[in-house]
Amino acid sequence: MHDLINDLARFVSGEICFRLEDDNSIEISEKTRHFSYVMALGDLFKRSDILRKAKRLRTFLPLYLPDEFYCLSNKVRRELLINLRCLRVLSLSNYHSICEVPDSISELIHLRYLDLSRTLIKRLSESVSTLYNLQTLKLAYCYRLRQLPHGMHNLINLRHLDMIGTCVEEMPAQMSKLENLQTLSTFIVGKENGVKIGELGKLPNLRGTLSIKKLKNVVNAKDAFEARLKDKKYLEDLSLEWGYGITEDTKGVRCVLEKLAPHSNLKKLQVLNYGGTRFPDWLGDNSFCNMVSVSLQNCEHCCILPPLGQLPALKHLSIEGFDEVVTVGPEFYGNSSQPFPTLKTLRFSWMPAWEEWCSLGVEDECRRAFPHLQELHIESCQSLIAGLPKHLPSLRKLVIEYCEQLVSPLPRASAIRELELIKCDMVVLFELPHTLHSLKIKGSQVVVESLLEAMSIQIQACPRRLDISDCPSLVSFPGSCLPTTLSFLSIKNCENLQFPLQQHHSSLEHLLIVDSCDSLRSVPLDFFPKS
Repeated sequence: MHDLINDLARFVSGEICFRLEDDNSIEISEKTRHFSYVMALGDLFKRSDILRKAKRLRTFLPLYLPDEFYCLSNKVRRELLINLRCLRVLSLSNYHSICEVPDSISELIHLRYLDLSRTLIKRLSESVSTLYNLQTLKLAYCYRLRQLPHGMHNLINLRHLDMIGTCVEEMPAQMSKLENLQTLSTFIVGKENGVKIGELGKLPNLRGTLSIKKLKNVVNAKDAFEARLKDKKYLEDLSLEWGYGITEDTKGVRCVLEKLAPHSNLKKLQVLNYGGTRFPDWLGDNSFCNMVSVSLQNCEHCCILPPLGQLPALKHLSIEGFDEVVTVGPEFYGNSSQPFPTLKTLRFSWMPAWEEWCSLGVEDECRRAFPHLQELHIESCQSLIAGLPKHLPSLRKLVIEYCEQLVSPLPRASAIRELELIKCDMVVLFELPHTLHSLKIKGSQVVVESLLEAMSIQIQACPRRLDISDCPSLVSFPGSCLPTTLSFLSIKNCENLQFPLQQHHSSLEHLLIVDSCDSLRSVPLDFFPKS
């Protein structure tokens, strides 16, 4: 906010709003209703009467800086709860000295907004359940919090409950009574006598982000259907997590996921630790025309990928931890005439059995698949041998890590700017495009030699950044020279490499040599740029 606008706002608000600062010369008055202060300035409550004068205060709002730790004295906390009975908004977030909420908080009967985020509270007092006017309760990243009050269902006016990043193990009973709830960051399915997932079906106004955890506790697929996720048209981001453990009934797990089909308005979907061997038909259905992000993680029993190529708006896709997938082929692309038409980032990782990526054919793939893909990551797929896409016209970044068996040529990518090859000695490059800006190679000596040789031949294909590491047998650069366009050069763990001192680098700005070039004893001053 511009200083003039800030001054105008303060002038208009008069004594109604008060912001405590080091240089305050104006005292807080009885007319003050909204109070704020900067936590980074330290303990500003040196005068014991600073809050007693504003008994009708409505807002108590500390302003904090990220990644800082703050303390609030017990004396100030007592005064807040004893003297400020008219509070509507109370924020104590980021105070790491707060480990509990006293029972006296029940005296704040007018409270609408309570923020305890990033504090060290271990439990919430049952007296919080008597704050019948409370509309927002924020408990985000209270990582010591294990339990919510049993009487939470009494907060009938509650609209927003944020408990992301907590360690709460189960939901309190009768959550379905909170019919006004709009934001519920996390719902934890109980065991046999715990809270059933069907409680979500009676919360029709849920919107935004919802994470459902411990789905392994859902025994009957009928319970999953009663959650009525398909009716929640305002949900945008959904996470379905089964939890860890051995899956004995893979067919039953699939039935549960089938009944958890969300509304087609959903934009983001995450599925974790799913134990089925296949996904239900709704995942990948083109009716999900708003889906922009899909993440499938640790689905270790699944042997076939869903037809995600049919999602018309999908931009980001991550597939991780599929132990049984051997081939990625037509089932992945689906029946779409243009598979993955809007996809920008694609990541495959930790797929130990994956051997081949079957394309749609050279002609079809060049014409249709992945027309807008900008980033491709393939990591820890040790069995992958061949079948990378032939042509990715929009690709800007390609990362291949720990794919020692891969002998496939890299995609033709005329727009690529960043290339990282880590522990991949058998890959083949068609050509080095002139757009390449950054090249990083680790533990791939054959690739290092072939790429450097290509750079010495293709004058226009010279990156500005070059990182080489873990190539102890590499002796010299081709022609004993480096690309003249380099501005950043990093060499690590290449003990036998001969550094070309006879070459002058007018563009070099950063040089890093770590455990490398053992024969190098000194660097002449005229090696470096003069400017």
